[in-house]
Amino acid sequence: MKKRYAIIALAMVMMLAVSLPVSACGILYTQGYWKNHTEVWDERCESTLLPSDTFFGSGMTWIQMLKVPTKGDAYIILAHQYIAAKLNLWTSNAVPTEAVLNALYRAEILFNAYDPGMIPEGLREQAIHDAGILDAWNNGI
Repeated sequence: MKKRYAIIALAMVMMLAVSLPVSACGILYTQGYWKNHTEVWDERCESTLLPSDTFFGSGMTWIQMLKVPTKGDAYIILAHQYIAAKLNLWTSNAVPTEAVLNALYRAEILFNAYDPGMIPEGLREQAIHDAGILDAWNNGI
C-alpha cells in the first residue's frame, strides 16, 4: 500500500514539475515592482546596474525611463519590459527562454539605433511583440 502512495506522489510531483514555467526556478518581478523598489537594485544587482545609469542614448536614467508614461510609444513600452527583464536576469536564477533572449537582443539593437518616440512604423509592431514576450517572462508565464 505504501508503495502505491509513493508512486502516486511521485507522479504528482512530476506533473507539477512539467507544468511549471522555466522561470519557476527563480523569482521574477514586473516592471512595476522594479519601478517602486529601486532601493533593492544596488543590493541585488551588485553594481551591475544603478537606477541612475543612463538608459542607452535616451538621455534618461533607467529609473526615469521606467517612470515615463508609455502613451503608446513602442520604445517606452519595450523599455519598461526590457528593464524589468534585465533586472530579473541579474537578480534571479531564472533561465530565460530563447524567445526572451532574442527579444532582449532585438531590443538592444533598437535602443542603440533610436530614441524614444523615433521608432519607425515598420518596427513598431516587432517592438510591441518583443515587449509582450518580455512581459510574459517578467510575470513568470
